[in-house]
Amino acid sequence: MAPPSTASNNGGSTITELVVFVHENLIAVFFALLGAGALSWLVGFNFVWSKNHVLRVLRSLGVAADRAKRAVAELRRKSFHLVGLLIPFIYYLGLRYSDGLLTRHRAQWLLGIPTTFLWIVELLRWISPSFRAHYNRLFAKIMRKQELVAPTLLDTGEQPVVSAFVHGVDQLVQTLATPILGEAPIASNGSGATTPRRGMSPSPSSTSLRRQLQQQALAQEKAAALERAAAKPLPLHVQDDYSKLTKPSAGIVPQPPLSPKPHTTPAAAAGSERIFTGTGFFFLGNWLALYLFSPTIATCGMLNLVLGDLTAALVGISVGRIKIGRKSLEGTLAMMAVCFAVGAVFFHAEPYGLLCALLAAAAATLVELLGPDRWFCDDNVTIPLATGVAYTVAFTLIGNGIPKDF
Repeated sequence: MAPPSTASNNGGSTITELVVFVHENLIAVFFALLGAGALSWLVGFNFVWSKNHVLRVLRSLGVAADRAKRAVAELRRKSFHLVGLLIPFIYYLGLRYSDGLLTRHRAQWLLGIPTTFLWIVELLRWISPSFRAHYNRLFAKIMRKQELVAPTLLDTGEQPVVSAFVHGVDQLVQTLATPILGEAPIASNGSGATTPRRGMSPSPSSTSLRRQLQQQALAQEKAAALERAAAKPLPLHVQDDYSKLTKPSAGIVPQPPLSPKPHTTPAAAAGSERIFTGTGFFFLGNWLALYLFSPTIATCGMLNLVLGDLTAALVGISVGRIKIGRKSLEGTLAMMAVCFAVGAVFFHAEPYGLLCALLAAAAATLVELLGPDRWFCDDNVTIPLATGVAYTVAFTLIGNGIPKDF
């Protein structure tokens, strides 16, 4: 039996060796832990954990009931988005460990093919009501309601050329899809209930759901106006007059002061609709990062898109209290922390690497905070591009140039 001092030294040596191994292989360890976590999430939400179980866990963590329900819906929807981690996984690890089998040029082609295919699908969904109906039926569970009711090409007007073009494309889609998928269904409401359709009709589900969204927007603005009116104190002379009128001796029943009627413009009501889904923008943003930036910087941009956006949504829905526009301060800070952690893993050993990671995290968080309304582009594109530009500029100006990849 070894003396206690010898056993202690062996234990300390093992820990030291483990720390050295993790430090030397930090990126590989990071990918391994991230992959294990993503796989556990996918399997758990789809095959193991029930909705009620997840609700109970969130409620035990102090999340309010209504927020917990929204968080569960977002968790289930985002579980599909975790599949997007395969892109940076395959790209970075393939370039580093495939011994030349995967190159940047091949990776651009491999990602460009599905990106092109998805945008053909997006355009068909925009043009053909039949294709849109089949698509919405198959993928409604992972789509936002705004995507289900997005305007179609027919909504741009009734020009004869547009109508004839849409009719021709729709007839072709029906001819090809009906033998495989059957009659194109149409959703009568947002619940997913469908009824069979014959012939061509310009997306009948859009009108009712669009009207429902506009009514929800009106109700939300009215509630916000009431909250602002209640929080704003009345002038002193108005308070005195109101207190005199509401005295019991005056014989007048107290009534709360009226708030101004909110006004919603048609453009604001239509702003909640999305013509294209996030999937096409996700692949486009990843392909642009892969094409424009060095492999390590592109990988950070892709990871910031998946992990940062995911964290911001979940934290904001679950515990967000302080509003910054349409976002929450808590979700914004959580995204910035995750993006910084990703950059620290890849660039901690570079001169000024942590500072560059902080700047890139701030850039990615800023474009996500401002949203597509300010940038005229989906954040699935702006987040990886902002990350790549920030790293490139930061390393060029304050570092020793863009770091070598391998």
